[in-house]
Order: sequence, then C-alpha cells, then structure tokens
Amino acid sequence: MKQRKRPDELSRSNQVQALFSTLSGLFIHWTGRYRECLLVGWAVWAVGLGLFSTLDKPSLGKQIGFALLSGFGLGNTLQPSLIAVQAGVERRHMAIVTSFRNFIRNLGGTLGLALSATFINNALRATLSPLGLSKTAIQLLINSPDIFRDEYGEDRTSDIRAELASAYVKGFRIIFIVSAVLNALALVAVWFLIPQVELSRSDDVALKEEGKRRHVKKQEGGDQV
Repeated sequence: MKQRKRPDELSRSNQVQALFSTLSGLFIHWTGRYRECLLVGWAVWAVGLGLFSTLDKPSLGKQIGFALLSGFGLGNTLQPSLIAVQAGVERRHMAIVTSFRNFIRNLGGTLGLALSATFINNALRATLSPLGLSKTAIQLLINSPDIFRDEYGEDRTSDIRAELASAYVKGFRIIFIVSAVLNALALVAVWFLIPQVELSRSDDVALKEEGKRRHVKKQEGGDQV
C-alpha cells in the first residue's frame, strides 16, 4: 500500500499565507484599518526568517513552525500594502500606484532571487575550492550533482557531501539574515511613513448613486430594444 506524502513546509507556508491574506482583507473590510496588519505582518515575517537562519541541521518540526510564522507574516502584508497605497492617493491615481506597486514587487522578487542564487553559489565555491576541485568541477557539482557523481565516482562525492551541505547552510543563513533585516527595515518604514488613512471617501455615496442611475438607465434602454 502506498503511503501518502506529507505536505512540506513550503506548501504549509503557502496555505497559511493564503489564509491570512484572506483574513487580513476581511479584517480591513470590517474595521477599515490596514496599518495593524502591516505592522504585525512585517514583524512576524522578520521573526520567521530570523528563526530560519538558526537552522544548522534538518528539523521537520522547526522548519514547519518557522514556515508557518513566515506565511502568517507574508499573508498580512500582501493585500494591506496594496490597500495602503491606494488609500493614500486620489481615485484618478489608483491605477498608476497599483501598477507601480505590482511592478516594484515583481522587480524586488526577481532581484532577490538573483542575489540569493549569487550568495549560495559564492558560499559553495568558497567551501569547495580548498578541496582541490577545479572551477569546472565545482560548477558541475552545483548544476548537476548526479553527473558529477557519475564522472568523479561515488567515493569522491561522499567525501565532499558534508562540506557541500555545510556550504548550503552558510549560503541560506546569509539569505535569511539579510531578508530578516530587510523586513525589520520595512517594519520601521511602515511605522514612520505609512499612516492610517480613512478608507471611505466623501464622494462614495454620490458615486454609488450615479452608478445605480446608470445601471437603471442601461436596463431601461435594453428593455426598449
């Protein structure tokens, strides 16, 4: 009988992120406040990433717990950040700030991914170079460990496996520390630079009435046809 695979920490983090992204939206809908979500989200996300940097060996419980914290923090920053930038501008500028926010978010993700890969590759090269491996062999080991094992043998691969795992731990630790610091800076930026703005606007009622009139007029025109 086949055993079911347990969801890994990444899937759990994504699930928690989606849950709290939804809950933060409901909180804002009920209370009209987004600042608390941002403050709590950035703080908890920074703590979760900082805890990830303490991992030095596999621990499923810690990995899942830290992933849940990170998902909770991330979920509380996604929608509230968009609402915050939209609330701070006039209606005619909403499309501009929305697209710019999404562009910056995607740009940051792209740059962060590239920098993270650079940190890990540099940590790997710094650790593996003293072992007598050439640059070609190190690159092959990074890109295709299976091909490296086939070319250099199982014994040689086993000899450097512990060093390779240690190099990955060092590289990821740098990434998590840098990410935690950036999240802490984002928390400070939210505290000082993002005030709570009233979400309801003075022309909301008038615009709703105008929309209703246009809808009724459109329906009447359709009935006549």
